[in-house]
Amino acid sequence: MADDDVVNLVQVRFLSDYYSIPPDRVIEVRGHQPDIVAVNYVVANGRSRHGDDDDQGEDHKGNGKGKGKHGGH
Repeated sequence: MADDDVVNLVQVRFLSDYYSIPPDRVIEVRGHQPDIVAVNYVVANGRSRHGDDDDQGEDHKGNGKGKGKHGGH
């Protein structure tokens, strides 16, 4: 297995577990988005970064500094 394949699988697994969504949903979004940041944005907000979005909410999820599932340790 190539390094890129391993990285992609880890990213899919992480997003699937973090947002409690099926891996198939992450894979579906991944097929339509240019990078993992865009995929995270879509699954976190349920919409595409393309179009008339103004990227609101980008700082709320995916930067590792939010409240997350495990509280504020």
